[in-house]
Amino acid sequence: GSMQVTRVARALGLNAILTGELPAIKTFEQKEGIWPFRKIVPAVSLELEVRLYDVETRAILLSERAKASTKIPEALSQSGDQHCDFEVVTRLLQEAVHALSRRVCKVMKEEPFKGYVISLEGDKVEISAGADTGLHKGDVLKVFGWEPPLEGKDGQVFLISGPCIGEIKVEEVFQHTSIAEVISGVDLDKSNCVKAK
Repeated sequence: GSMQVTRVARALGLNAILTGELPAIKTFEQKEGIWPFRKIVPAVSLELEVRLYDVETRAILLSERAKASTKIPEALSQSGDQHCDFEVVTRLLQEAVHALSRRVCKVMKEEPFKGYVISLEGDKVEISAGADTGLHKGDVLKVFGWEPPLEGKDGQVFLISGPCIGEIKVEEVFQHTSIAEVISGVDLDKSNCVKAK
C-alpha cells in the first residue's frame, strides 16, 4: 500500500511522491469557423490529475488537474477509425504534463530543505542530499526520529517527525548524496529525516 511506497521513497531519499491519473480521454464534436460557414469537426480531449505527497508527513502538497484538447486531423477523421490516434493523445498528454510540471516545481521550490538517511556504517551516514540542494562540506544537520503515525478522519495516515535525536556533520558532498559523520546521537536509522540546523 501507500505506507510501503512511503518507506521505499524514504529509503531512496526522495522528498516527494508524484502520482498521476488519466480519468478521461474523450472524443467529441466541436464547431469551427465563422458563422454562417461553421462546420462540425471531430476533436479529442484529455484530463490529467496529479497529486504530490510529502514523503516526511504523507500530506498532500499539491492536487491539480490539467485539460488539453485538439481537433482530430482530417485524414484520421475521414478514415472512420473511432479510436484516438496515439500521436494525438501523446501530444495532448505532453501539453497537460508541461502545464502541471511548472506547478509541481513551484511547490517543491517552496518546500524547506530536508533529506533522509539512506545508509549507515559505523559513525558514517549517507544522506539523500548533495550539491544539487546547496549542501556544503562542514554543514551540520539535525537528525529526527519518528512519532507513531496519526490516522485522519477519512482513514488517511499521517507521519510526524519526532524529536531531534542527533546531529551529523557533512564530510563529502556528491551531486545527489553526501557522506556525514555522526557528531551526536544514538539509534540513527535508515529513513531518519535530516534538516538544516
